[in-house]
Amino acid sequence: MTKTVVQTTQLTRRYGKTTVVQNVNLNIKQGEIYGFLGPNGAGKTTTIRMLLGLIRPSEGEIQLFGKDLHKERKSILKRVGSLVESPSYYGHLTGKENLEVARRILGVPSKRVDEVLEMVRLTQAAHKKVKQYSLGMKQRLGIATALLGKPELLILDEPTNGLDPSGIQEMREFIKELPREHGMSVLVSSHLLSEIEQMATQVGIIRNGKMIFQGSITSLQEQSRPRMRFGVGDANVAAQLLASEGLSVSVEEDGIWTESLSQQETAHIVEHLVTHRFSVYRVEEVKQSLEEIFLGLTEEGETP
Repeated sequence: MTKTVVQTTQLTRRYGKTTVVQNVNLNIKQGEIYGFLGPNGAGKTTTIRMLLGLIRPSEGEIQLFGKDLHKERKSILKRVGSLVESPSYYGHLTGKENLEVARRILGVPSKRVDEVLEMVRLTQAAHKKVKQYSLGMKQRLGIATALLGKPELLILDEPTNGLDPSGIQEMREFIKELPREHGMSVLVSSHLLSEIEQMATQVGIIRNGKMIFQGSITSLQEQSRPRMRFGVGDANVAAQLLASEGLSVSVEEDGIWTESLSQQETAHIVEHLVTHRFSVYRVEEVKQSLEEIFLGLTEEGETP
C-alpha cells in the first residue's frame, strides 16, 4: 500500500478576523507529483508555509510521513526540501560557492554539492557568479539548495514564475524526473493549470482558502459538463422553434447550443428541424477543456 507523505486535517489559518485558509484536507502519496492549484491569493503559499512549519495553523493538524509536525518538527523537516517564493543568493559568489555555504549549515558531505549541481544541470555554470545567472538558472540553483539534504518530499511554490517558455519547459521536465529517478514526492503550486496538467499525477484546487477539488487529472476531466452543438441554417429562427418546444437553447456564432442530450433526444431534434425545412449540417457533443473546467471551478460564486 502506498504511504501517505502529507496529510492535513481541517487545516485553518486566520490573521485577525480574516480567514485565509479554511478546513483544507490535503492527501499526498509517496512518489506523486501533486499539483496545488488556485488563483493568486487563494491560500496556496499560506498552506505551504504551514506545511514547512514557518507559521502555525490556527486550527487543524499536519502530518508529514505519518508524524505530527507540531510535535516532531525538527526531525520531520530534515526530510523536506523547499523553494518558497524567490530564493536568496550571494550574487558575488559562484553557484558552487553558494551551495557550499548552505552545505556547511546543513552539515552534509561536500560531495553532495557536485551531485545536486548535476541533478539541476548547472555543472557547467558551477564556477560562474550568480549575478550572471539567468532567472531560470537561479531557480534551478534554489532547487539545488533544497536538494542538498536528500529530501524525501520537495515543496515548490510557483517555481516557473517569471521564466521564459524554454525555462518553463526545462523546469517541468526536471520536476517530472524527481519521482522517477530519485524516488521523491513533489508538491508544486501554480496558478496555471496548463503547467500542472503536463507534470502532475494528482491535483488539489483551492479557492478563497477552501479546497474545492482533489483527485487525479482524469477525475478532474470528468467534472466536464458536455454540451451539444447543432450547425443549422438560419440558426436564430431554428432556435426559436426549439425554444417553443420547451428546449433550453442558446445561439452562438458557430450554431445552436443545448445541454447534453441522449441519442434519442438528439435524433428527435434533428428530425424536428429537418421537418421544418432547416438545413442541419453538423451535430456534435463538445466537452469542456481542462482549462475551462478549472476556470469554472475557481470563478467567484461558483458552487464547488
